[in-house]
Amino acid sequence: REVDRVYIDRTFGGQDWFALRQKTLYQQKYKGMAEAQNGIEVMISSLGDKYTRYLSPQKYQSMVNSATGSFAGVGIELKLNPVTGAVFANDVEANSPASDGGILPKDVFVMVDGVQVVPGTTTPDDVAGRLRGEEGSKLNVLMKRGSGEDAKTLDLILTRKKIQTTSVKTYLSEMEGVGKVGVIRIKSFSSNTASLVKENYNALKAKGAVAFVLDLRNNPGGLLPGGVDTAGLFLEQDKPVVFVVDKKGVVDAQCTYTKGIDVESPLVILVNDQT
Repeated sequence: REVDRVYIDRTFGGQDWFALRQKTLYQQKYKGMAEAQNGIEVMISSLGDKYTRYLSPQKYQSMVNSATGSFAGVGIELKLNPVTGAVFANDVEANSPASDGGILPKDVFVMVDGVQVVPGTTTPDDVAGRLRGEEGSKLNVLMKRGSGEDAKTLDLILTRKKIQTTSVKTYLSEMEGVGKVGVIRIKSFSSNTASLVKENYNALKAKGAVAFVLDLRNNPGGLLPGGVDTAGLFLEQDKPVVFVVDKKGVVDAQCTYTKGIDVESPLVILVNDQT
């Protein structure tokens, strides 16, 4: 019903959405919750829309944890290799159980707590769900580093702890004819991103930055209010940031509430095909 309520075109992707919904939810019989959830996932995926997907309770909780920016885990940003289907460490948080255990970016997951990580089958969400858990609890992680004769296996026991994801990183650069340029890299948007950007902006300004770059390359998005609040730091008051239009044509314009902290300094937003 939720998808039916917000979808503008009920024949999107060549599907008769109403008929598909009736078949999946009312005519099909399921033996249990897992089978029913799989049926819903198949139904949603048949639309062929990458922005519409069903999240199981485990995947939904994983998304919420990432969006709020804090959780009990080991401090690894996960990514899927599009060629091999393997799940690997894309980034490792400093001073985290993963970094303390010696895990490095590009290390590949082989097993998590006795459960095999199968390339092409196991997703980053699946691995994230196994890595996260009660603070202070232990887990076994088997990682592979390198390939061929140089391949190395790491068999580690890690202790989960509260992780505050570092979604914002900065550095100061120098550009001829401009001066000092403050680069603010935003990996994703969470509830605390805007405050972190403001804090880092002030630090860069104090070091003499006269122009700024917001590096959003490989930023997959995240929490919408986090993105809106961050944009508002560099916009005038009452400027529309994003529009949400429902199937009845009702427009919800989310605007800035106050004047940003800097609306005058030169600003460049850097993106790529993964932004």
